[in-house]
Amino acid sequence: MSKHADQRTRHHLVPRSRCAHSHGHTNIRPVLNKVHETWHDLFFNWTPFEVAVFMIQQCLCEEGWEVAAEFRCRWEEVKYRYLVKRGKELGNIPRLRPMPTKQSEEARKEMTQMVFGPMPLPLIISEVITRWAPTGYFRHWWVKIKTADGETFEFTSQRYQKGSS
Repeated sequence: MSKHADQRTRHHLVPRSRCAHSHGHTNIRPVLNKVHETWHDLFFNWTPFEVAVFMIQQCLCEEGWEVAAEFRCRWEEVKYRYLVKRGKELGNIPRLRPMPTKQSEEARKEMTQMVFGPMPLPLIISEVITRWAPTGYFRHWWVKIKTADGETFEFTSQRYQKGSS
């Protein structure tokens, strides 16, 4: 970690290396340097779409979880779509760029908590969509996740709802 961990830096929501054009402040979020470094240790130069897909795929791996999701994104005139119904990925499943290193599950959880705080995985997905992507990037989203203990999280481009069934 950098000796300037508590200083603020500019995080490009869609990495500059993945952009054809400069988007100025619409693609920038100021964050603490330690959060910025940890974000890139976790997600490399992935787009917000790829991070959200990765998080949904983590939910699909959880024993006893029920997952349904749909994302529609647009960036630089390119459209992206991801769909999960009844726990199955449908259509063209995005191929994520390979991770250069594999962190242990425990290290990954600690790093995730450094970036997002102590929130459950479904709320982290909501956070990625609403706060870690440029405005208008996610054009439509719908996610419903029921955990093994029966807690249900549902959020859409219109609203967020948490409950138990």
